[in-house]
Amino acid sequence: MNSVTSNGISFSEVRRKGEGLMELRSGHMFYHRGTDTGRTSGTRFIVNRRMKHLMTSYESTSDRISKIEMIISRRYNLMILQVYAPTASYTDDQVEMFYEEVQHLYESSGAYFKLVIGNFNAQIGEKQPGERWSVGVCGGLFSCCGE
Repeated sequence: MNSVTSNGISFSEVRRKGEGLMELRSGHMFYHRGTDTGRTSGTRFIVNRRMKHLMTSYESTSDRISKIEMIISRRYNLMILQVYAPTASYTDDQVEMFYEEVQHLYESSGAYFKLVIGNFNAQIGEKQPGERWSVGVCGGLFSCCGE
C-alpha cells in the first residue's frame, strides 16, 4: 500500500483464517474476517496510517460482512459496509439471511454517509429491451442473482 495513493482499501474473498486486527510495519491498519479454514469468503480493510486515528469502530458479523466507521469531519461520519454475497449455489434462505444482515447493519448505523461495497456475486448482463440502465454490451449474461 506504500505505492498506492489511497486512504483505504477493502477486499472480499480474502481467504484468510479467523478474525483479526493488526498494525502493519508500514503503520497501516489491517482488519480481516474469514472462515475457520480460510478456504472461502472473507472480508478485509486496510486503512492508511494517516487515517487510522479517524476510525471509530470495526465490526464483523460473519465471514461475509464487515463494516468500519470513521469520522470524516466535525459534522459527518462515514460507514463502509464490505460484503461478499453468497453465490447462486446457496439456498434461498441463506441468501435472504445475508441480505437481512446487510440491511440491519446499514439501518443501525448512525453514520451520515453510508457505502455498501464488495462482491454481490451477480451478473447483470447486457442491456435488455425497455431498460434505461445497463453496462452496455460488455455485461455478459444475466445470473439469477443479477435479476
